[in-house]
Amino acid sequence: MYREGEIEVVCVSDTPGNPAVEEWADFRETGHAHAIGQCLLSQLDEEARRDHLDRYPVQPVTPYTVRDGRLLLRRLDGMRRMDPVVEHQEYALGTVCAAIPSRSAPRPRRWRSPCPFTRPTACCPRR
Repeated sequence: MYREGEIEVVCVSDTPGNPAVEEWADFRETGHAHAIGQCLLSQLDEEARRDHLDRYPVQPVTPYTVRDGRLLLRRLDGMRRMDPVVEHQEYALGTVCAAIPSRSAPRPRRWRSPCPFTRPTACCPRR
C-alpha cells in the first residue's frame, strides 16, 4: 500500500512452487523497478508521483529496469486504473512479478506475486 508517501508491502504470495522474490534492494527506494511500486505509483496524481520520484530517483536495478524518470512517468500515465501490472526482470533477474489492484480497499492496495521467469505458471496471491 502507499501510506504517507511511502511504498509499504503488506502481503505477498509465497509458496514452495512460487517463492516470493527476496527483497534485496529496499522496496521504497526501488518502486520504479517492481510491479507493486509501479502499480501503486500509477494510482497517484502527477504531483504525488513527482514527489515520490524526487525522493527516490529512478536508477537501474537490473539491465531491464526503466532508466529514465520521463519514460517511467509515460509508462505510468498509460496504465489503466485497476489493471494488473507485470514487470519482467526489472527488480530481480529471472523473475516476472505482477501486482494486482485490490478493489475492496478504501485506498489503493496492491498484491505482489512473483513467478520464476522460466516457468509458465499463473501466480495468484492467497488471502
